[in-house]
Amino acid sequence: MTSLQINLSTAINGPDSLSPVFAENAGNNNAIVRGPGFLTMVSGCSPNLEPQFFELFIQFDRPFLYDPKAGNLLLDIRNISGPQTDGSLLVMDAVNTVGDSTSSIIAFEVNASTASGITSQGFVTRFEIIPMPHLTIEQKTNVVLVSWGAPSVLQSVSNLRVATNWQTITTNITYSSNGFTAFYSPPLDSLTNAQFF
Repeated sequence: MTSLQINLSTAINGPDSLSPVFAENAGNNNAIVRGPGFLTMVSGCSPNLEPQFFELFIQFDRPFLYDPKAGNLLLDIRNISGPQTDGSLLVMDAVNTVGDSTSSIIAFEVNASTASGITSQGFVTRFEIIPMPHLTIEQKTNVVLVSWGAPSVLQSVSNLRVATNWQTITTNITYSSNGFTAFYSPPLDSLTNAQFF
C-alpha cells in the first residue's frame, strides 16, 4: 500500500453503537499514529486454522496515550492509495459477533464522511502497550536499583540547576524477561555526590 494512515482515539460510541457518520465516533484525542505512508503487508494465511497467528506488525510513527477508563479504543484505518490493482488478495482475520467488544463501519471512498456499511465485524488486532514511564529508586544492600518502563531512556544529572548537563545512561542496564522494564544499579560507593535520574 503506497499510502496508509492509521488514527487512534477514545471512541465516543461503544461497539455495535457506532454512528454511520465517521466524525461522530472519534474522540477529542483523535491522532494520526502512522503515516500516511508506504506499508508492505506480507504474511502467511492458514485458512483452516482459527484464529490466525499475529504475523503482521505495524510500528506506529507517533505514540498514543490511551486511558481505558475514558472509553473504548477506536482504530481508524485509511487506505489513501485506494484498492489493490496488482491482482493480489488481502485477507484479514476478523470476528463478527453481536455483543462482543468489536464492531466496524466502512466506506470505499477514503474522503467519505458517512459509512456505506455498518457491521459487528472487527479485525482481530493485538496492541502492544508500553506503560507510562514510571521511575522507581530502591536502596538495596550494596546498590541502588533504578527501574523504569522500557524503551524509555534513563538520564542522570548531579546538579538540577544546570538542566543542560543531563547524561543518557547506556551501560549496566538490564531488562525484565518481557522487555517492558529496565533496571540500572550503580554501586553505592560510586554515588559520593547527589545524583538525580
